Amino acid sequence: LETWRLRTPNSWDPLGQWYDLLQWRNHIYNIIISAFKTFQDQPHHMHQMGYRDKAWSINKLASIARQQGLYSLSTDVLKTLYGYYQMEVQEAFTKIREQVLACLNIQGELVSALNLINTTNLEFFPQQYKAEIFRLRACVYQKLNNSELAHSNFSTSLSIDPTLAEGWLSWGSYCEDVYEAHGNSTYLEYAASCFLQAVKVDNTLADKLMSKFLLWLSFDE
Repeated sequence: LETWRLRTPNSWDPLGQWYDLLQWRNHIYNIIISAFKTFQDQPHHMHQMGYRDKAWSINKLASIARQQGLYSLSTDVLKTLYGYYQMEVQEAFTKIREQVLACLNIQGELVSALNLINTTNLEFFPQQYKAEIFRLRACVYQKLNNSELAHSNFSTSLSIDPTLAEGWLSWGSYCEDVYEAHGNSTYLEYAASCFLQAVKVDNTLADKLMSKFLLWLSFDE
């Protein structure tokens, strides 16, 4: 069982292949959970593994569906296939993140995404998870055209975890969008600053962002 996470189809393979494989595995996980439920007073590692790996497989299936553009299917998988209340912190965070990312691409689901975030108890999440939740909230407000709350949540995210490269990248992209929409060069400066911070945190982003910097340096102002 511990090697199953390494034995999956490619991300570009048809979703049907992923579904057939992971649903069969989920059947095995359900058997394990049922077989070891009598050990709940003294948790058995196989019982915990059943919960953990079932949650991982559901989140993975939802992630692949989202990556393939099947956003509604991704949320349906997350809402219906797990079937248990117990879930480890890491997988609970991944489930929330995948659901919000899918909702960001579904018309009419932005309020649902915001409600999900606002009702999430962050108490048990480590700092990097909390920072990502605030980044996602900022992205929702960005889609809702609420500039003030978008900037506020980006700021909160990066005050919690200044090493969140995705946070700097998202905030920079938003500032760039504002500049392109309104022509306010101040936002171009903000975008450049955010992108530079993102590269400082994760230098693998340099190749992606260098062309932007070279283009902006060619501007007269």
